[in-house]
Amino acid sequence: MPALRDAIYGLAVGDALGVPYEFRPRGSFTCTGMVGHGTHDQPAGTWSDDTSMTLATCDSIRACGRVDPADMLERFRAWIDGGAYAIDGVVFDYGNTTARALAAGTGCAGKRDNGNGSLMRTVPLAFTDARDEDIEAVSAITHAHRTSTKACVELVAIARRLAAGVPMREAAGPYTALAERPVREVRSGGF
Repeated sequence: MPALRDAIYGLAVGDALGVPYEFRPRGSFTCTGMVGHGTHDQPAGTWSDDTSMTLATCDSIRACGRVDPADMLERFRAWIDGGAYAIDGVVFDYGNTTARALAAGTGCAGKRDNGNGSLMRTVPLAFTDARDEDIEAVSAITHAHRTSTKACVELVAIARRLAAGVPMREAAGPYTALAERPVREVRSGGF
């Protein structure tokens, strides 16, 4: 499935480009290539929890032949507890909501639990027959608030349109307006 492969490679490369700059204020750096160290003092090309959990999602879908949130939970736990899917088995960063949810075995649903933790690992679902309810259930493994689950549904819909060849402006629909807004009008953070 070349489109899935391309999406995962793109995610992993983008993730590795961003790892050295994580948590730095927008506009305070310029990324011109793959560099190491930075925020987490990792070698160049190291991906983060974003790619590790995406790979766990892909592995679960491959092994189960379907979307199985219980299996994904176990694979996410294998990542956070044992370094599965992480480069050299080293887990160096993850969000508090993700850690709490994986330890408890249930997603966090409070308004302050919203973040991009489930969104960043959702794109593989665009290449399955997952329904909105399935996508929400995958988000809810860690991020169960309606804002997070609905954001994942929206991302998968956009990714499906892009994979079908719909141009970006049309695929993203009303969200393209965000890209056209001045940077000072768009808050930047984990939420």
